[in-house]
Amino acid sequence: MKAGKMLNTSCVIIFLVIPALIIVGILIFGEKTSLLSAKESYQKASEILENQAREAVLTKISAGSIPRDISGPMSAKERRGRGDPLDICFYLKKEDKFIYFTNTGKEQVQEKESKGHCYVEDPSEINIEKWKIDSEEAVEIAKNKTKELGKGKFIIVMLKLSQEKGNVPIWEIEFLPPKVGGETIGLKFTIDAEAGEIIKTEEPIHSYINI
Repeated sequence: MKAGKMLNTSCVIIFLVIPALIIVGILIFGEKTSLLSAKESYQKASEILENQAREAVLTKISAGSIPRDISGPMSAKERRGRGDPLDICFYLKKEDKFIYFTNTGKEQVQEKESKGHCYVEDPSEINIEKWKIDSEEAVEIAKNKTKELGKGKFIIVMLKLSQEKGNVPIWEIEFLPPKVGGETIGLKFTIDAEAGEIIKTEEPIHSYINI
């Protein structure tokens, strides 16, 4: 009898636990793989503008920034190239103003009025035909290089797509070490978004106050 009860109890536990694990797996892994990349977000935003018959040019796509303080874990600031909270910036020619779209967890984008972070005096249109390297691939290129330099544990805190003067779109991707404090040396790559080649490597210095 005892063996039978134990068997029944085990079956109930397995029956409850396995579906819960499946749901958790879908929420953790399934959602991440389904979220949008930079190019996918841009395409959705462009469709909205086209349906509204609004003439707009893409000027910048960005995610994250260099943190001003060291509160909270650096891992929470990590950018991965897919599923990042992006700002997709456009300049509306007829309206003479900047707007931006943000991507959501529902694989959609939402329009918002720019508060100034998209503004540039001379907006350069990103050459879409030459934009071959999506955010996910740019992140992979940059991460591979950090490993070559022995800094594989560094974390991406900022990535940005903009237009180079030579009519070539570029990715700028910046890393910081897992722990920052005092004068912290980061690692920044500029990547040709057409050819996928790293065209510049920098080590910017950021100052943080240790509390």
